[in-house]
This record gives sequence, structure tokens and C-alpha cells, in this order.
Amino acid sequence: MKRWVYIAVLALIAAGGIFWSCQKDELIGSDELTLKKAKATISEKTVEWEPEVCAGSEHEFKMYTEIGTNVQAQQYVNGDWIQVFQMNKTTESPQLFYLTFDSAGKYPLRFKVGSGGYSDPDTVVVTNCDCDDAGFSYTTEDNLDITFSYNHDEEAEVTIEFTFPQVQNQPLNADGKYVAPDEKIYSVNNPKNQTNFTWTGVVSCKADEPTTFEFGFAADCGPDTAKDGKANIWTDAKILAVNGEAIISVPDDPLTDENEEVIGYSIKGSLNNIVYSGCPTK
Repeated sequence: MKRWVYIAVLALIAAGGIFWSCQKDELIGSDELTLKKAKATISEKTVEWEPEVCAGSEHEFKMYTEIGTNVQAQQYVNGDWIQVFQMNKTTESPQLFYLTFDSAGKYPLRFKVGSGGYSDPDTVVVTNCDCDDAGFSYTTEDNLDITFSYNHDEEAEVTIEFTFPQVQNQPLNADGKYVAPDEKIYSVNNPKNQTNFTWTGVVSCKADEPTTFEFGFAADCGPDTAKDGKANIWTDAKILAVNGEAIISVPDDPLTDENEEVIGYSIKGSLNNIVYSGCPTK
């Protein structure tokens, strides 16, 4: 009887040892896997930079590596990789370096840390951070569906008024406002005789990323258009206020009262009126 009890105890001890060994191997394998994943994550973050990179301004890059490591950075230019930064032995961690991009655009870079190869290319997106001079323009194919583009000379909220002398009245929403094709909402000067459409909102100050204004009209071919079949669709655009402050000026016109004040200023410049030529004639 004692012999069988002894054998059973040995069997239990052996089973416990096998279970502990398996658990130990499993834990070690799990830890190693976690460590490998952590290293992979770190290696993928070799270089970091703030995403807003401004043309013409020095920008900081951070390269994560041990002190004393050879590091390099190259930029892809006209089919070749050009060295833009190199240090035989880094002196800090992360190692800082600085690059300047002269103009807006996308710039491929690749990096090398230590004796390994170069990283896969990454792209730095560079924008014009400074405001451009104010600009205004329009595009249209039929002189009825029109897209205006405007950029202010500073980041600002503006009130802009468009003048459409001979267009048919547009449907208004429950608040008496006109909802344009691009969903901008305009107040109108007169629900039954809509000629002035006014919008307030924040506009771009970048010439290559202007704020756009879309309109779609039908010409008001009334008696005045019967002679030549033409209707003046658009004649002017004015800035009435900037950041909530009305723009008030005195007209430089000898035929006008010198004390008369004018609200707003025209941004039309040398642009032509938009004229529709499809009205019926007598």
C-alpha cells in the first residue's frame, strides 16, 4: 500500500513540474514577444517633427537614437537622393537637426541610423504659413453658375456682399435666408427683389487655398434686356466688415459730398461684369 502511495506522490510532483515548466516557457515567450513589439514600435519612430512645416522657415526634426551614433538624412530631388544632414556621432538624445524648405510642396525624406540601411521614404508637407496679399477672382462657363474665390490679407472673419442686378429671385429658407449650392447662407436685401447677397464668416488668407463662393442663377430677362438680349448677372463684391468692425471710408470722388461716408470697399478690381447674353429680344 505504501508503495502505491509513494508512486502516486511522485506522479503528482512530476505533473506539477511539467505544468510549471510549461507556464514558465509561456511567460518567457510572452515577455519576449512584448519586448520585440516594443522595439519595433520604437524603431518605427526614428524621426519626428511637428506636422505644420512653413515654407522659408527653419523646422526642427528629432532623431531618436543613442548618443554617439552616426545619423544621416537625405531628400529626394530631381531623381536623386541628396544629403541634407549628417553627423558622425550624435551628441544628444533625441538628436535635433533643422531643415528649411524654400517653397510649399511635398518633400520626400529618408533617414539612416547607425550602420543599417535607409528607412522607407517619408513625406514632409510644406505650406505657406504667412498670409498673401488679398486676391479675388471668379470662374464661370455659362455666366449663370459662378464660383468666386477670395483670400483676405490676414486671417479674419469678413462680411462680404455680392451684387447681382438681373437675376431671378431665389427660394429662401424659413429664416428668409438664401442657401447657396455650397451651403453658405446669405442674407438678401429684399426677398421680392434680390440683388445683394451678404455672407459673414472666416476666410482664408492663402492665395493657393482661397475661400470659394458658389452661386447658381437664372437670368431676369425683363423689359430692359429686350433690346440686346443681355442681362447683368454680377457687377460687384464688397467687404463690409472685418472681425465685426464695419469698414467706413470717405469716397475719393470730386462729384461726391466730401463728408459722405461709404460702408465697405470693392474687391472687384479690374474684373469684368458677368453678363448673360441669352435673353430673348423683340
